[in-house]
Amino acid sequence: MASDLEEQKKLLLPILQRAEEIQALEPRMAYYCRLYAIKRGLELPKPTKEISGLIKATFAQCEKDKAAVKPDEEADRLYCENFALNVFKRADKVDRAGRADMNTCKAYYAAAIFLQVHVAKPQLLHWYPA
Repeated sequence: MASDLEEQKKLLLPILQRAEEIQALEPRMAYYCRLYAIKRGLELPKPTKEISGLIKATFAQCEKDKAAVKPDEEADRLYCENFALNVFKRADKVDRAGRADMNTCKAYYAAAIFLQVHVAKPQLLHWYPA
């Protein structure tokens, strides 16, 4: 059972951590990260009790943020794409300058998560309408 919990946490926590990191400056992207985490959590065949609680709490946060974010399918598609690509470009610039360090690695990882959110975003709005 503990291994199920650990595996399920590995699927959701990195996405939710990125949402927390950017919430203050980029609440729109944080909102979509949370929606993506909820969607992934609901796709689990047998979520643990802890993961179910996490999904419910994340859903409540999305409901709270929804009024401020005011989701807009077309505008948000471009926003999410630009955000993810900008994070990637900043990391790539540091890497190409030969100054890569652990923060560069973390930036690439964050960019990968944001790109996953961007790719899934059209499905998220149809699954969880504005």
